[in-house]
Amino acid sequence: MLVSTGAARPRQSAELDLLLACARPLQDSATRERIEALTHGVLDWTLVVTLALRHEVTGLLHWRLDGHANAQVPPEIRQALSAKHAWWCRRESQLTDEALRLARDLERAGIETLFFKGPVLAATLYDRPGLRQFGDLDFLIHEPDIDRTLDVLSGNGYSPATRLSPAREAAVRRYSGQYNLVRDDGQVAVEPHWRFSHAMLAVALDHDAIWRRAVERIVDGVPLRTASEADTALLLCIHGCKEEWGKLKWVCDLASIAHRETAIDWHALHRDAARQGCGRMLRLGFALADRLLQTPVPEALRPAVDVDGAIASLVESVERSLTCPGSPKRTNFKIYGFKLRMRERLGDKLRYAARTLFTPRRAHYELVALPDALLFLYYPIRIAHDCLMLPLWLLAKRTARAFRAG
Repeated sequence: MLVSTGAARPRQSAELDLLLACARPLQDSATRERIEALTHGVLDWTLVVTLALRHEVTGLLHWRLDGHANAQVPPEIRQALSAKHAWWCRRESQLTDEALRLARDLERAGIETLFFKGPVLAATLYDRPGLRQFGDLDFLIHEPDIDRTLDVLSGNGYSPATRLSPAREAAVRRYSGQYNLVRDDGQVAVEPHWRFSHAMLAVALDHDAIWRRAVERIVDGVPLRTASEADTALLLCIHGCKEEWGKLKWVCDLASIAHRETAIDWHALHRDAARQGCGRMLRLGFALADRLLQTPVPEALRPAVDVDGAIASLVESVERSLTCPGSPKRTNFKIYGFKLRMRERLGDKLRYAARTLFTPRRAHYELVALPDALLFLYYPIRIAHDCLMLPLWLLAKRTARAFRAG
């Protein structure tokens, strides 16, 4: 386990303790006894379900309770979890079928794809359908194939949620590394990526190497190309850090990899991650799996985790946000600060800070439609919006809330 930092750990409720115990990949006798003990106590079952929904782990909660403590669960909670699980099993099947259909259509068009997250993780990391929830379909393409990919997706009824002028769309493309499209019926979203993270995060991944190491995994009886086990672990850590590890399901994914993938060369993975400026992201992910889900850090990574002086405070920050569901929404400055702490090298810190301060995002290009000749004005618009207007708006909201409360 992680060495104690000396600071008090965030206080966890019995409801969250139960959720964490149900989410552990290793259900040994001690974990089963813990689940049984917690369910025999006084619980706010509405809060248990609310937390599971928030962290998208209702499938795991349902499965563990059904196997270890079914008699202690109130009938209405059992029924609600069972109904949710059945609905999600159907939804997972629909999304998986759509992913396989799109993969076939893209292959017929001569477009190479590498699917990740979503149905791939559900099929390869979990023991049965319905245990991992996902809301969209993500796949990697080569950048020169962007326009042809959009044509194939358009032919399948997908279109962007919002449309911009060609010049603004090109600017967004340079920044984002992905597109977000929604099927005409609103039931499925797809995200074709040509980079695994947007430019602002300043992560220089070796995408060519990820393509070379790609493997085929069987998803619903069909081979689907995806990232290797080691690359999947790193990509999950990068994604978790990008999202501040705001959902427990992402920690569950990583804990499952640590529990199952004994063939990964952890030394090589950490070396490659450090070379690409992602070493701390990798270390934090597995430290969280250790702290929250009692999945030990792989032995080859443990020395690097123990000597990284930033890990303990980062783990506490994430744990506090997970264990305090009523905590106030984090400001942009706190979010940016968290991501800045994830960077180890001075050059990466400077690039992240500069891009965070100056790079306009899609939301800024949607604020106002400027002529192409004035696109440079989106840079000061971005600074004014995020550093002046947004903080003032949040301050006004807090003031109004305090006034009403008083």
